[in-house]
Amino acid sequence: SSHGSRELEVDATRTILSLKVSGALIAPLGLRSDHRTLEKLTQTIPIVYFDTYLEGDTPFVGNNNSQSVSTIVDYLCRSGDAPVYFDIPHVNHNSRERLDSYVGAMQRLGHEPAIIGNTDDYTWDFERIGYEQMEAMLARGGLPGRTILCANDRLAFGVMAAAYSQGRKVGRRGDCDLRVAAHDDHPLSRYTCP
Repeated sequence: SSHGSRELEVDATRTILSLKVSGALIAPLGLRSDHRTLEKLTQTIPIVYFDTYLEGDTPFVGNNNSQSVSTIVDYLCRSGDAPVYFDIPHVNHNSRERLDSYVGAMQRLGHEPAIIGNTDDYTWDFERIGYEQMEAMLARGGLPGRTILCANDRLAFGVMAAAYSQGRKVGRRGDCDLRVAAHDDHPLSRYTCP
């Protein structure tokens, strides 16, 4: 894993080249990837990008963000309050695709899209920004809705931790202050509370 670091991604790419592998599945960083280094790799061995893609002709396997986010929005609107979308820095194509799908689904269902989250800083530290931004919003008096759709699970971890730290109850029951949904099915998601 490059852990969001361009330098680590370049090092990993060089390692792959030195190993003389027959091909590779690569999850590129996205916007901050070193395109020249990855292009050199694609010219040397067969590459398939997964999770996100870079511009060009390299094959890609990934999630249909438009369909999955639209499905989540549909469910949340049917089962309770329409969701507010908590955005993340647009580090790759996934975040923009998910935001666009949220806006389209809300409009299709007759709801006004509501977007929160400061996306100005380029960072992969989603748990931290979820915590800090949620804590700040709650300190200022609250949120524009009771249902939050986070751009990914890692952001939701921070959002739920901040809500809990402020005495807010997160869950699906009527006595809860907040519903939180997210995208990606991160392996740690099944161990969060609620």
